[in-house]
Amino acid sequence: MKLRVCRRCGTAVNKSEVIGYKYYCPNHDEDLFEHETFLIDIPGKKSRKTNQNHKENNNHEYTLEHRNETR
Repeated sequence: MKLRVCRRCGTAVNKSEVIGYKYYCPNHDEDLFEHETFLIDIPGKKSRKTNQNHKENNNHEYTLEHRNETR
């Protein structure tokens, strides 16, 4: 999953309500142009499409690899 953040501080930005600007940085209390932001990958987050295709283990079991125990 991608997150758009402020180039100056790294804070997640919101969509701007001001005409002419695309984003708003709550940390700076300032509206930003798109080139003043960038996208980052969020580790551990998957897209909705991937989550829909994932099947959960209904028994909720997992293995502790270092102990070879099942809980």
